[in-house]
Amino acid sequence: MSGSRLSLLLIAIALGGCAGGAAPVAVPESPPSAVETSYEILWVRDSAEYEAALVQTYRLAAARVEQTARELEPGTWVVVMDADETVLSNLDYSVERAAVGGRWTAETWREWVSRKQAPPIPGAIDFIETVYRLGGRVAIVTNRSEELCPATRDNLEAVGVPFDHLRCKREGEDRKESRWQEVRSGDGTDLGPLEIVMWIGDNIRDFPDLDQSVREAGTSAYDEFGVRYFVLPNPLYGSWEED
Repeated sequence: MSGSRLSLLLIAIALGGCAGGAAPVAVPESPPSAVETSYEILWVRDSAEYEAALVQTYRLAAARVEQTARELEPGTWVVVMDADETVLSNLDYSVERAAVGGRWTAETWREWVSRKQAPPIPGAIDFIETVYRLGGRVAIVTNRSEELCPATRDNLEAVGVPFDHLRCKREGEDRKESRWQEVRSGDGTDLGPLEIVMWIGDNIRDFPDLDQSVREAGTSAYDEFGVRYFVLPNPLYGSWEED
């Protein structure tokens, strides 16, 4: 084909394209952010199912504690609760870290806790108010370090979470058993000896003598769940990442 004939053919094709309407120019999409691709964050942030699971668990715990309290004298018993993802939500911290492609670090965690902006977990305050109405006490036992305890206390009070005692992790501690025993005996508290009737947490280690190995023991190992142990969903982090 000669150069002139090729030029005429290209012009005809161009004119035909114009007559039929210009084809839309494809605009490349911006890549999704780390937040948008984290299904764990999206589920916690956006799903009705997550909030429903929280409220459901706390309502079941409240119904159970009502039954238990009938056989106990007011002021003689206590419910032990974890803090993070049990009473306080750190979703905003996870979102902030994901947005910059990062994970948990001691420095960023310390900065987040010092802001005292973690909101309450849905259902937690209603449950605690039920415990108080029935004559019980509430002890929050957390693995936040002792240096973060003052800011944690301020955060709890600022968002209206009532509690009687806050116990943080001392240097060298891992498990919570020794701190639970202090709640029972009244050592280091102003509560006096109390019977622990219920544990609530989001991590299997928030319950006495349990860890991820419980999965190897069969369903009977979960007999106390729904009775004295109540677990909340947390797909963001946990001991399942370590064990």
